[in-house]
Amino acid sequence: MKSNIISFQLSLKIYNKLNMKLKNTSRVLKIYIYLLGLTLNWATSSFASDNFATGAIFKTISAIKRLGISEKSVGISVVKLPEVIYPFEFSRGGFNDSVGFNPGSVMKVVTTGAALDLIEKDHRFITEIFTTGKKTKDELKGDIFFKGGGDPKLVVEDLEKIILDLRTSGYRVLSGRWIIDDSLFDIPEVNPSKFDGKPYKPYNVGPSAAMVNFKATEIIIEHSETGHTAKLKPELNGILLKTKLRKKKGGCSRNKHLIGFNKNTVMVRGILGSRCDLDSSFVSLLDHAKFGHALFKNLWENSGGTMNTEVLYGKTPANAKKIYVWSSPRTMLDLVKDINVLSNNPMARNLFLYLSSSEDKPGTLSASRKIVLSWLETKGIDTAGIVLDNGSGLSRVAKMSALDMTDLLVDSLLRNNGLSWIQTFAKAGFEGTASNRFKNLRVAGNAWVKTGSLEGVQACSGYVRASGGGWIAFSIFVNHRLAEKSKVTIDNFVNFLYEES
Repeated sequence: MKSNIISFQLSLKIYNKLNMKLKNTSRVLKIYIYLLGLTLNWATSSFASDNFATGAIFKTISAIKRLGISEKSVGISVVKLPEVIYPFEFSRGGFNDSVGFNPGSVMKVVTTGAALDLIEKDHRFITEIFTTGKKTKDELKGDIFFKGGGDPKLVVEDLEKIILDLRTSGYRVLSGRWIIDDSLFDIPEVNPSKFDGKPYKPYNVGPSAAMVNFKATEIIIEHSETGHTAKLKPELNGILLKTKLRKKKGGCSRNKHLIGFNKNTVMVRGILGSRCDLDSSFVSLLDHAKFGHALFKNLWENSGGTMNTEVLYGKTPANAKKIYVWSSPRTMLDLVKDINVLSNNPMARNLFLYLSSSEDKPGTLSASRKIVLSWLETKGIDTAGIVLDNGSGLSRVAKMSALDMTDLLVDSLLRNNGLSWIQTFAKAGFEGTASNRFKNLRVAGNAWVKTGSLEGVQACSGYVRASGGGWIAFSIFVNHRLAEKSKVTIDNFVNFLYEES
């Protein structure tokens, strides 16, 4: 795998040296095709001109149509990467490849790609704690500022280490106001019901520069001899969990839960399979400030400390004293892999806003969109038809063509860390959102993919290490009310690319 990537990158570097004056050409791939004397006929057919992977594409379109999905609802783009320095040739195939589609969570590839290009891959996020109060013996009394640095993954284990460090430094009692400083981003709290009416689903959590644990906790229900027990993990100070569940014969497949939240009480109602030993689901509660405070207070008191504080939003004043700095144990590359493999929406939305943030000016959606679109244009991609929205793909308006996405995938291998980039995608059949897909297909373990799934949207982009040798970059987008039915067909398409190329 590594030798093939190195060979490809070497080829591109040599080509780039020979073509420095062509850097403003709109498409790197079109340059190659032009130099090879090929004719482009994009407007005369739904198919791309090189006829690469024609068999795989025809089989896929036929299968899609048998599902009741119109061929107009599908966009496909495929590029076979060169294996040798000379002759240096790309092969392309596609169908409706220049038509804009909603790519769902595949849009995260754009956000993570931009982050790796525009920010160092070894970058680590910083979270700071300030105070204008006074420490007397082991008590800190006054305003305490929890200043978020935009970290997409500040989780329970990090907070536990922060608290251990503070306790070791002599702090036991915290009294006063706990002020959440999320001013690095200029964005109102997202209404978690807005997208699909499911406010407690963690995928609907909006961004915050001071986000902790993705603003989510786990509801764990365990079978016991006397019935069942339920708990939150992690626990949140002041939040109660109650259940009203009736048993039904069967295993965990019988479980049907309805979650409600009112007056600081989580209520789980529904059915629990009598043979289900363990059931778990994640839930998002409160706003970012209240959630972060409740979690921190619970962990602080578990450490043997006392926390007598009220929570509010605010900005850290210039005269505040810095008492603690936390540097994330995760690099930017680590975070990008988490986002691409697990398709974490809150992480992606935070990262998108971070691209336009600075100490002098907070990150905004409009500024981040401009930065990312400008970055895409440096890749020779026409951004006129691209709609980024929030950078996570959790959107009804996001749009990008399969051609643009695949060209971005090809360009991404120009980076010195091309191998590392591929490995930020989920290994087909083994990791993240692709772990339960590509079953019994030969491509399992030989493709690295980013999947996308929304109501009416199925998408998949990534790289295939072909059985005959070499690498293929691909994108396939399906936008249709029956799109959910196309998952297996998409998996088979990726397998066709592996077997037939």
